[in-house]
Amino acid sequence: MRRTRSNEVQMMKVVKAVLVTFATLVAGIPALAALAAAFGDILDGIDAATLKAEAIKIGMRKKKKMNKLNLASIASKVANAIFAYGNDSSNPEMAYEANYPEYKLKKMKDIKLVNICKDILLIGQANKTALLDYGINPADLTNLDAAITVFDAIIPASQQEIDDHKDLMETIDALVREGLSLMKLKMDRVVKVAADANPDFSSHYFKARAIDDFVGKRRKVKPITGTGILLGTVTNSVDGSVIEEATVMIVELNLVVTTDEDGAYYFESVPVGNYTVRVTAATYLENTVKNVDITKDSEVTLDFALDADLSAPVVPLGS
Repeated sequence: MRRTRSNEVQMMKVVKAVLVTFATLVAGIPALAALAAAFGDILDGIDAATLKAEAIKIGMRKKKKMNKLNLASIASKVANAIFAYGNDSSNPEMAYEANYPEYKLKKMKDIKLVNICKDILLIGQANKTALLDYGINPADLTNLDAAITVFDAIIPASQQEIDDHKDLMETIDALVREGLSLMKLKMDRVVKVAADANPDFSSHYFKARAIDDFVGKRRKVKPITGTGILLGTVTNSVDGSVIEEATVMIVELNLVVTTDEDGAYYFESVPVGNYTVRVTAATYLENTVKNVDITKDSEVTLDFALDADLSAPVVPLGS
């Protein structure tokens, strides 16, 4: 979802939370009750489409990442043997061409990794008899060839997955426009008419309408007075590296943001309350913290360190 749409959806969900909080009052205003029901249906549609889109996106990313790690692992085993053989046989050129430890392979760009692995495979096949003494047998070369083929095919995600994700994003965009239109053209008017008799509800409603959340450390506007801020970073528990595009959710409000390039997330104008905050990211185990208190005009920092999901299998081609 585009970041601007994410902001608008968050605002819409806070509006829904206000409508739910004042459900008895809303039910007593027939016009508003009908609009609130339609508004709820729109948000349910956005949630359903978002979940599907995220599942496709995470699936593509996870498939690619796990197979990349698998390829790097297999290739480094062959490369290490070639490197040792090159040094032992006084062939520095061969040793140089195979000087690729696993950590270097993992950091390579996708296309470069495939090309390097193909070179390693060719050298390995040309010296397969000599490499037997270095722990490399024909099965290792066959496995490397297969891993290259699988990863090379994954680099361009399947067109059907791309098309499905695009269709879902367009659906979300249309639903957001519909929800915003319903609020601006209809719901706002009804709430204004009812404002004199229900000032507390009207105040909460229009405060929610003013929310402009922004992901990350860069802030656009000051939070609404009487609400709180929740922010923090998401990192790898092992090496402390930041995790981009992790999904952070305030469960009770169903508010979601994603981490930026610094691994940072930021919720602005969070209503006062006690919440559960959940973080998920591709190839990492979910992390949940309960009883996060947001008090009036507070700024709460909540950092997460995620553990890698070591049980995640390598996804075979075509799955």
